[in-house]
Amino acid sequence: MSAPGLAWRSITTPLGTLTLAAGAHGLRAVLFDESTPTTDADARAAGHLDQAAAVLTAYLTGAGATLDIVIDPAALPGGFAGRVLAATAAVPRGRTTSYREVAEAAGSPNAARAAGQALGANPLAVVVPCHRVLASDGGLGGYTGGLERKRALLALEGVTV
Repeated sequence: MSAPGLAWRSITTPLGTLTLAAGAHGLRAVLFDESTPTTDADARAAGHLDQAAAVLTAYLTGAGATLDIVIDPAALPGGFAGRVLAATAAVPRGRTTSYREVAEAAGSPNAARAAGQALGANPLAVVVPCHRVLASDGGLGGYTGGLERKRALLALEGVTV
């Protein structure tokens, strides 16, 4: 995901390495286990990156309760996938939902699998909390960062699965 004008940083967290990318308008990506590209970016991108790194580090170490981060609107897809991510972003900390419920909130109640695919392509891991989306039977379902990370994030938020 290399792009001109993005500032990149890797941070070490209890979940492992997270790679962050930010542009002039906010955070563009939070990725698991990615290498950090070298690029030139303006000061606004670096400022968004500093803010995102501080907030994510606090959240993942239990020192912060919210993920109040400026997100670049260009980071989010349009269409059904964008509606799925928006519905997922609305799930409060400490709560879970199902892939079917997210699909329904996105306007396609029979598209649970497509909702899962949209969540699998979530460019903002942790920030758009796809870890809060479970299978209809209450099982973990999938998670791009791995099921151990999903369990750890849910546990951090007080949810036992």
